[in-house]
Amino acid sequence: MVKNKSYKPVTFLSRYIDRFYTYERSSNDYFQVPAVLPGTGLELIFHTDRPLSIQTKKLPQAHTVCPRKMFRFDDAKKISFISVRFKSGAFRHFSPIPFSALNDCYYSVPDLWGQNGKKVLDKLENIMETEGKIKEIELFLGDIFSDFHNGEK
Repeated sequence: MVKNKSYKPVTFLSRYIDRFYTYERSSNDYFQVPAVLPGTGLELIFHTDRPLSIQTKKLPQAHTVCPRKMFRFDDAKKISFISVRFKSGAFRHFSPIPFSALNDCYYSVPDLWGQNGKKVLDKLENIMETEGKIKEIELFLGDIFSDFHNGEK
């Protein structure tokens, strides 16, 4: 069974984030995950179960996805994540890493934001409802925005 849902940001972040969306697929059978095509945007993925892998290399529990070449996640039985889809060019307001360095890389949330990244992952572990997790992610992004953005919200 596949479940997915989109949520719009409810704060000033709507200027920078297109949407939060969830994807969940549970099955007893492995299935081939569709290819991820190259694009111009960036997503921040928070796995709510096991992280996916690419060529048997396990990805971090929460990480960026900024594809410039087509790739495939490895086949999986169960997939469950929350994704933050940033508007084109908007991630620069949330990170000191140049956008070009993010291409085809999977930076973990702690690698990007250190102790603050670890704290949000710890908080998310203790929240059961999807809406609560999204609210916590939105609070976190609002906090780090002020660290990297120069100018008005």
